[in-house]
Amino acid sequence: MYRSLFLLIAIIAAPCVASAQKCRSMKMPAKDAVVGSYAGQKVTLTKVDEAIGDDLCKAKLEYDRKIAELRQEALDRIIDQGLLQKEAKAKGHASVQALMKAE
Repeated sequence: MYRSLFLLIAIIAAPCVASAQKCRSMKMPAKDAVVGSYAGQKVTLTKVDEAIGDDLCKAKLEYDRKIAELRQEALDRIIDQGLLQKEAKAKGHASVQALMKAE
């Protein structure tokens, strides 16, 4: 059981550093920012958002759900790893990997 749990933790926890850095550097334009134009008329982000109101709301709800899901998964991984480390120490192993090998 611990072996499969450890493998699952290792696979899920593998970081994607480049993606994370790119995401942190993204900036959303201000609501009054001009995001387009036609025939001399400026179109602001507010105007675009008004045009997609219901869909935008659904997307935000999905985003919030996904964030909650990701946070729950991260919490589970942190707890699992902490418990594995505690068990490894209690059984006299130098690391979780040593515990996995012994088990």
